[in-house]
Amino acid sequence: MKMKMKLPLLLSWISFWALWTSATASEEDETCNVVLPESTRPTDFAALMSLFEAMGKPSVMIDWGKDDPCVGKADTPNAEGFAFWKGVACQPCNDDPTLYCVRSIFLHQKRLEGTIPTTFSNLSDLEILLLSANNITGPIETGILSSFPQLRRLDLSYNMITGTLPLSDLAALHDIKAALFDNNHFDAIDDPPSPYSGGFENLKNLNFNYNRNMSGLFPSAIAYMPQLEFVKIHDTNLTGPLPTDDRAFFSADMLMLSGSSVCGDLPPICYSIVPSRQKVAFCDVDVLPLCPDGTVAPPADLPPPIRIGTPNRPYGVGVLEVYKQVMEATSSGLELETVSNMAHVDMYPLFTEMPRTTNTIDIVVGSDLPINHGRFLEGKHHLFNIVGTSYETQAITLVVPSTSSVRTLSDLAAAANFSDKTVYAFDVAACPVCGEFAEVWVEKRLPGFMVRYCTIEELSAIATTKLANGDMDFVVSSWTPHGFNEQFGLQVLDMEELTPEYLNQGKALIRKDAEWKVGIRGMSLLGAVMVPTNDVAKMDLAQTKGMTAKEAAYEWIAGHEEIVEMWSW
Repeated sequence: MKMKMKLPLLLSWISFWALWTSATASEEDETCNVVLPESTRPTDFAALMSLFEAMGKPSVMIDWGKDDPCVGKADTPNAEGFAFWKGVACQPCNDDPTLYCVRSIFLHQKRLEGTIPTTFSNLSDLEILLLSANNITGPIETGILSSFPQLRRLDLSYNMITGTLPLSDLAALHDIKAALFDNNHFDAIDDPPSPYSGGFENLKNLNFNYNRNMSGLFPSAIAYMPQLEFVKIHDTNLTGPLPTDDRAFFSADMLMLSGSSVCGDLPPICYSIVPSRQKVAFCDVDVLPLCPDGTVAPPADLPPPIRIGTPNRPYGVGVLEVYKQVMEATSSGLELETVSNMAHVDMYPLFTEMPRTTNTIDIVVGSDLPINHGRFLEGKHHLFNIVGTSYETQAITLVVPSTSSVRTLSDLAAAANFSDKTVYAFDVAACPVCGEFAEVWVEKRLPGFMVRYCTIEELSAIATTKLANGDMDFVVSSWTPHGFNEQFGLQVLDMEELTPEYLNQGKALIRKDAEWKVGIRGMSLLGAVMVPTNDVAKMDLAQTKGMTAKEAAYEWIAGHEEIVEMWSW
């Protein structure tokens, strides 16, 4: 009996196994039918040969110089994944899969001697270059490293390289995450361009430790590399004060400064900005020596204007101006460029676009989530963080004149003498879901009614005309609190069983790739600013009466100085 019960299950598993093995076999057949390249790109071959020759063609570079570097497998132990030449890994070229390109070079601790030649360059697909623990000497000429556009990890540590370290070359390497130059004999380091102008986007680990000959001023651009977590200058002779504005070393997790000659104040990342001075990154010194008299601290490297936006509607623009005025006044050197002339459907794509452009919006405030604006952010949550609440909860509902006898949804449905069977709804430019909600309410509870979508201007004209004629029989799908409701004396209907289960909150959002530009204090302010929803509605009403958003925000700030002061503690 038990066997009979299990037989169908057994048969289903046999069928599944047959299908799975058939599919697997097909995949393997397809894999076997892939046509692999038969040779290495000539420029890659030439670059490898130039390195081999510059190192003196040592025997430890097994099979180098023989046949093709990428065709065939290495016949040495522990060479899984590598090509014919020892320590070289290849793949079909990204731009021409008929040829092999060099993907990585692993030549750690091979007793290599010589200078890296300028002809060792233009490896278009090189991702890893590991030449650590050798006896490589001489300078690294400018232009070599920047010719490896796909480079992700660079390790030149534990060599005897001299000259100026060409840090500027790394600005062109948009994928590089680690650059290790420690335990060398570099004499100096060049002054790279500001990361605010582009470059160094993904660099996380920068190590100059134990370059005792390295002298000159600490390059201030290092402090503003957006994702730099580990900065190590221990036992160098780099001098001068470090940048100490609140954007300096924003992403740092470790600063190793001991044994160097930097001086002055520690950057704020070593301590929080609150009086308790709680450490937020590991800094291996508690204080730095005083700088010599006359030493001038490097000026803060200021970012370009931060683009902060909100959809084009008076309701949010006043709040936007509050953020701008407060953040510019209390976050040193921060300049905000407001974007408030776009509808939701046009603005949010600029907030979530990838890659960044000059039109990218860094921050959105007054983002009504989850209901009203959530649709514009679907599938994009990995690109931004929610860091604050611009204003409190608001609901989308039906409103009627306060002098109307209608008080509930049932009253409205039963009002036979209600002359206007239209639910006026703000269009998607003002309220993305007001019309949708109205359609549902009409379908479920308001037979005989229809929905009409209107701009703010159209709805204002309709309400003005009706009230002037003493006509109280009209209903609007709006949100509350809302200056429009107060302007025209509209009150909220009891929506009974259709009362919205979820409410919106106005949220402050920031792109993850913009946080470093805002800095510690700017991020703190984004999380602290909040305007009561009723006050937002009052600013909205003030704008409908002729006040500008900037004036409305200034008036609110002036009337709430104690609250605003607390935001910047």
